[in-house]
Amino acid sequence: MKTLIGLIERFPVLAAAMRRFIWYSPGEVRMESWRLGHLHRGRIVEGARQELAKSDTSPARAVLLRLVIHRQQKMETALETLKSKHRQQE
Repeated sequence: MKTLIGLIERFPVLAAAMRRFIWYSPGEVRMESWRLGHLHRGRIVEGARQELAKSDTSPARAVLLRLVIHRQQKMETALETLKSKHRQQE
């Protein structure tokens, strides 16, 4: 995996062609979420967006940051659904 990321970072054309084939495990996404939460005082999505906006973000890292954003938004939606169900039961 590290070799593939190294190639993608060195060759932008390859990065564009291979972007859809970059794969991160759920554990890697969770780990990055924790890191972003720590660095950005619990604001994971905002931190990921700030890092995406940086010009030196590699294509592989951009994919990981987008996965973090997607995962966090999915979790927030699920949490809101659970809260609304809980309110209805009361």
